[in-house]
Amino acid sequence: MSSDSGFKQLFAFPELARELFCCAVQERWAKRLKISDFARVNGSYVGPRGQQRHDDMVWQVRVDRALRLYFLVEFQARQDHLMDARLQSYVALLREDLLKHGQLRGREVPLVLPVVVYSGRGQWKFRSNDNTLLRQKSVGLADLQTEQKYVVVDRKTKSAVIRALLELDQGDDRITDPRPLIATLAGWLAHRRNRALVDTVTDWVIARLAQQFPGLEIEAGLTLEEVYMMFEHDFRTYTDLLEYQTLLRGREQGLELGREQGRKQGREEGREQGREEGREEGREQGREEGREEGREEGREEGWREGQWEATQRERRNTVKLLIKHTGRPLSSSGADRLQAAGAEQLLAWINELAEGRSPPELVE
Repeated sequence: MSSDSGFKQLFAFPELARELFCCAVQERWAKRLKISDFARVNGSYVGPRGQQRHDDMVWQVRVDRALRLYFLVEFQARQDHLMDARLQSYVALLREDLLKHGQLRGREVPLVLPVVVYSGRGQWKFRSNDNTLLRQKSVGLADLQTEQKYVVVDRKTKSAVIRALLELDQGDDRITDPRPLIATLAGWLAHRRNRALVDTVTDWVIARLAQQFPGLEIEAGLTLEEVYMMFEHDFRTYTDLLEYQTLLRGREQGLELGREQGRKQGREEGREQGREEGREEGREQGREEGREEGREEGREEGWREGQWEATQRERRNTVKLLIKHTGRPLSSSGADRLQAAGAEQLLAWINELAEGRSPPELVE
């Protein structure tokens, strides 16, 4: 999956579109916008000669009852010195399309916010209104030259969620540590009720990790918390991670061998016991069925308790990791609270830390 197509899938959800919008417009009114205020708009246009042009993504944003603006998004993994010209043509095509479909009146000009989402490393090199060449050749006509300004959202954004997506998109440079990024996304998704959003983000993360760790086997259907567990150890190199996974596979094979031996022994003991107790027939058969049902229920209950404890342990580890990346130490009283916290409290802390806030009851 390419970077561009992957981001188009992710930001097709209004939850992430709103998150991105708040990165570009850091005003109080932007944070008051709801998910329902965002509506997708067709980003494909046909010119007068039949040529087709495509924006990466366009959203109509309802600011209030009367005001609508158009949120035009372009995804870039590399520098592009012609971005202002490209965006200028997209804005013009958008206006023509709105006029064609009767969504503008007469000379009305749509309010457009062009945003470039840059996932590459380093700073975006080009100013949003860099018309130096035009100004040099204009000979006093600079005021008549058009320009297209735009906002760049990159890895330095204040949004932990957008920053995590941009870092993971280009994380194959062996510099990026995926653990805090996965923890941030897991914490954010824990409070989202959109199942399709959760599945799409999770699948995208797994796909990116599969590209960045070619020898790493990541099973389909894992949650982000389960994926995070694969990276909970502090691996110095990718080789360390692969060796750890090999160790886990060997351990799993050993457990399976032990289980198989146990099953064989259990069957043999069961047959022997059946021969010895066969004389009691009905009554003993009832007792044996009762014991077997009890053992089965016990095993299921034990498995569920084990799964629950493992999930709680994962969440505590996630909280500890996110606190570590705030630069503030976990207090002794905070450690006690963390150990005693229930599932809802742990998820609340994860979400709070993912948004860049440190729970005062946990840190010094």
